[in-house]
Amino acid sequence: MISQQKNSRLFNFTKICFRTELFVLLLLVYFFMGCSQDQDEPYNTIIPIHYQLLYGVGSNQLEKRGKISSPIISMNPSEENTIEVVSTNGFFPPQLLFYQKHEFKWSSTVLKSITGNRLSLTNPIDENISTWDTIYAFYVDRMHPIHEGYIALADFALEITGTGSINYGTHVLLGDSWFKDGTIARRLSNRLSNARIINSGIGGNKANQMLERFERDVAIYNPEYVWLLTGTNDYVAMIDARTYADRIVELVEKINDIGANAIVFEPSVGVQGTALEFLSHEYVEALKGTEFYINAYPTAPAR
Repeated sequence: MISQQKNSRLFNFTKICFRTELFVLLLLVYFFMGCSQDQDEPYNTIIPIHYQLLYGVGSNQLEKRGKISSPIISMNPSEENTIEVVSTNGFFPPQLLFYQKHEFKWSSTVLKSITGNRLSLTNPIDENISTWDTIYAFYVDRMHPIHEGYIALADFALEITGTGSINYGTHVLLGDSWFKDGTIARRLSNRLSNARIINSGIGGNKANQMLERFERDVAIYNPEYVWLLTGTNDYVAMIDARTYADRIVELVEKINDIGANAIVFEPSVGVQGTALEFLSHEYVEALKGTEFYINAYPTAPAR
């Protein structure tokens, strides 16, 4: 009798242990499957150029067109945020300027005033900048950066995303003339050597036109990443901010629906002192109110 009770208790104990182990196993399976699903879900990254790289400053209507730059002769410690340059020809305040801090990093500033060959800036030049390094005006015309400006845009974007986490697969660049120029695509190709870069930029395009050509110019490539840059032609066409933001959300949804990750540039800045400048600012505020912007990754997650 005692032996039977012992056997019964042992049997019950074994059943409890088995159920516990099974429960733990199921929990582990659920956990790892969940992690796997999370990793496979598309994520979106915002490239905040409007106020960070571009300082919210568009082209100056009075500045000369073409490439404007000058070597730096010296930083003037006695006058805060002032540098001396070889020539001030073409510089015209207020004007967005930028310079290269090192191989892959650029900084921006805004020109406040000119006295002789001295430029007064809104913020200090980096202490690592050397004599004869070059300072540039960002814009080549009313709507476009100079060649080095496009490089700065690509490098700034890769500061946000990181290179290691996205250096694989197919990347499609969906945008307007800022992509069509080809400089950003070439810079990304050089720095993301294990990735395939496809440039689907078309000059003059607005967000609605990118929606119309999405299947043939993006989805057909089955990309891992889609870089989206639009806004300039939208605000030139005086498309309202809400419509612009809705179209960006729709584009991001299309990108995610094909299993790709969206890397979205904020819009450029309109020409100073015009309705375009204020509308471009409204675009950014409208985007910030969207769910995708709120939930976007500040950086690309590690693979």
